[in-house]
Amino acid sequence: MTVPDFLLPFGPLHIVFLHLPIGGLVAIWFVLFVLPNQGQKHKEPVIGLLHLFLLIVTVLTIVLGLAYETYGQYEEELERHELWGYIFGGVVIGNFVCYWLHRIAGKVKTKYLYFFSLIVATVAMIVTSHEGGELVHGKGFLLKPFRKVEEKPVVTRPAEATQVVESVAVDKQPGIVSIEQGGMGIDDSIVEIDESSTMEMDDSSMEMSSAMEMSMMGGTVPPMPVSEALVSDESIKRFEAAELVFKNHCYNCHGATKQKGDLRLDHEEAAFAGGDAGAISIVPHDAEGSLIVERMRLPREHDDAMPPEKKPAVSAEGIEAVVAWIQAGAVWPDMRARDKRELNYVEIDDEQTAKLIDQLNATGAKAEYNSWDDARVRVDLSFTDEDKLEAAISQLGAFGDKLIWLDAGGLKLPEAFYQQLLQFSNLERLHLDRANVTDMDLKGLVGSSKLSYLNLFDTEISDSSLEVLLKLPNLEKVFLTDTKVTKAGVDKLVKEKSTLEVIHR
Repeated sequence: MTVPDFLLPFGPLHIVFLHLPIGGLVAIWFVLFVLPNQGQKHKEPVIGLLHLFLLIVTVLTIVLGLAYETYGQYEEELERHELWGYIFGGVVIGNFVCYWLHRIAGKVKTKYLYFFSLIVATVAMIVTSHEGGELVHGKGFLLKPFRKVEEKPVVTRPAEATQVVESVAVDKQPGIVSIEQGGMGIDDSIVEIDESSTMEMDDSSMEMSSAMEMSMMGGTVPPMPVSEALVSDESIKRFEAAELVFKNHCYNCHGATKQKGDLRLDHEEAAFAGGDAGAISIVPHDAEGSLIVERMRLPREHDDAMPPEKKPAVSAEGIEAVVAWIQAGAVWPDMRARDKRELNYVEIDDEQTAKLIDQLNATGAKAEYNSWDDARVRVDLSFTDEDKLEAAISQLGAFGDKLIWLDAGGLKLPEAFYQQLLQFSNLERLHLDRANVTDMDLKGLVGSSKLSYLNLFDTEISDSSLEVLLKLPNLEKVFLTDTKVTKAGVDKLVKEKSTLEVIHR
C-alpha cells in the first residue's frame, strides 16, 4: 500500500494513535457489560459512536504506521506486526458491519455474529499490540518479569584471570610462599620482600597478589571474576573502546530490552554465555575463535553478517578495538574499578569543547556530546534563532573532526554552510530535509568518506546529484522522497551502488 507523500511527515504520530483503537475496544466492552442495561435506548447510540470511533482511528493508525515505516529502522521483524495490523483492520471493518446488521435486524443469530466478531477483533488487537511491543522492547518482554532466570554456562576464564593456580611445587625455605590446591599456605617464617625485585604487575598478577593476601588471612580462595579484579587503566580503556562499538552497533538488538538470537551484550555473564548460534560469542585471548568478531568481519551481503546489511557496518577501527579487547583477555571491569581510575583518561569535558558547545547553544542550536563517555559531538541547527543562524554556522567549523551528526533540516542555509562540510572529516549523519539544498550545494559533500546517512526529503535535488551520492564510499542510507529525482534515476543509482538503501516515493 502506497501512502501519499504529504502524510509521510506525520508517520511518527503512529506511536500516539496506536493506543486509540485499544481504548476504543475497551470502551465498547465496558459499555456493553459493565454499565447497567436500564435506559438501553441511550446505551445503543453510545455503542454505535464507539464503533465508528474504533473504525476511524484504526484506519488512521494503519495509514500512519505505513508512513512511519519509511523512517523506521526495523526490517524483517516488522512484517508480522504489519500483517497483524492489516488483519486487525479487516476485522474491525467486519465488526462494524456486524454491529449495524445486528442493530437493524435485532435477531439472536446477528447478536451472536456481532459478539463473535468483537471477540475476534479483540484477539487480533492483542496480537498486533504484542508484536508491536516486541519491536520496541524485545521478544518476550511481557512475560520476562515472571520467568525464572535460566543459568547459562559461562565461558571459563583463563586460569590466571579466574583462579589461583591449583598446585605449585616450591621448596619450603624460609620466606617462600607455598601454593597448594584448594588454598594457599605460608611458612612460619616472616616473608621478606626485596624491593629491588619488585616489578610492575599486570591485571592477572594483581589478581594473584590479592588472592595471596586473602589466603594469608585464612580460608580458601574462591574463583575471582575479572570484573572484581584490580584492573589497570589500560584494560579499562580497551574495554570501553569495545563497549562503544557495542553501544553504537549491537545494543539495539542485543541489549537490556531486546535479545535477538537470545544474545545479550550489555551484561558480562550473558555476553560470555553466547546465544542460540551455539558458538561462544567472546573467547578471552582468542579473537579469531570469538563468534562476535567472525560475524563483524563477514561480507555485508552475507545472511549472518552483523550488524545486518541494512544497518551501519562496524568500521575497521571498531572491529580492531573489539579484537584488541578480546586478545588482551576480554577484561570486563565493574563500575567500582572504572570509578577508581584517573578521571582524565578521556578528556570528555575538555574546556575548549565545552566552551564551543556553550557558545553554539547560545544561538538556540542544540549541541551535545554523542554520549556521556564519547567526546564526539552532535549538533541540531533546526531550532536556531533566525537572526543567529549565520553566527551558528560560522561556529560549526571549530568542532572539526569531532562533529559526527548534523541536523540542518528545514533551514534556509547560506553557501558558507555547504562550503565547510568537508571540514567535518568524521561526519556520519547529515539531515538536510526540507532545506534549500541544490544540486550544486550537494557537490560540497564529495570527499566525505565517513558519511553513512543522508536525508534529502522534500528538497530540490534532482538526478544530477546522483553522481555525488555514488562518490560517497560509506553512504548506506539516503532519503529522496518528494525530490526531483526520478524513478529511472533511483533505479540506476541502486544498480551501481547495490549496498545503498534508497527511500524514494
